[in-house]
Amino acid sequence: MLMNKVFIIVMLILVSSGNGLTEEKKLVPEKKEVTKDGIFKTYFKSGKLESERYFKNGKLEGLFRTYYENGNIRDEVTFKDGKYNGVEKRFHSNGQIEFERILVNNQTSGTVLFYFEDGNLAKEIVNDKGGESGTIKSYFRGGGKHISFEGGFKGFRDDGICKWYYKSGKIESIAKFKNGLPEKIATHYYEDGRIKQIDKFDKGWLVNSKKYDESSRIVSNQDFSHKEGEVLGLR
Repeated sequence: MLMNKVFIIVMLILVSSGNGLTEEKKLVPEKKEVTKDGIFKTYFKSGKLESERYFKNGKLEGLFRTYYENGNIRDEVTFKDGKYNGVEKRFHSNGQIEFERILVNNQTSGTVLFYFEDGNLAKEIVNDKGGESGTIKSYFRGGGKHISFEGGFKGFRDDGICKWYYKSGKIESIAKFKNGLPEKIATHYYEDGRIKQIDKFDKGWLVNSKKYDESSRIVSNQDFSHKEGEVLGLR
């Protein structure tokens, strides 16, 4: 249960730190083009506009914008002297904003906001040190800003207390991380607050898992062994 959730956190961090920059690199013209000045455009095979950008003294300057073939804006980001500077936005194909952030000299600054296709907030990531550390808060679909997860990361790895929630607002799971690995104990709860499962970790490895039924009776108590990074199974 917890390891699946860990995977989700890691994916969120990777997306927040590189989602825009990674794909925009594919859009930046090759070196043979960047010696030009003025506005340059590319087109889909259908003849519809695909992208437009402006060069000044061989460097990208001002608004760089790409489009879906249906004409809606896909991405837009501002350049200054060839570097990402300003607000970056990405949109769903239906025209609703997908995410937005501020870039300063190619680095993320402040908060990154992600949105569902219906326009409701999906997650917000507050970045420090160019996006390498900060906090993540995710929300359930359907509006209302019901939190589904909140936690921190450092060096692009999970760090500190992480919490998962039911849509009712009750805590579903809570665990502590360090350098991307779970520490000591992770506790999972039924929605009424009673303990559902307790997992114990040693150096990031699961060593014991104890499960409870809704009457708080232990229904499973398993020990796990591992050696040099290889899980050997139940002990």
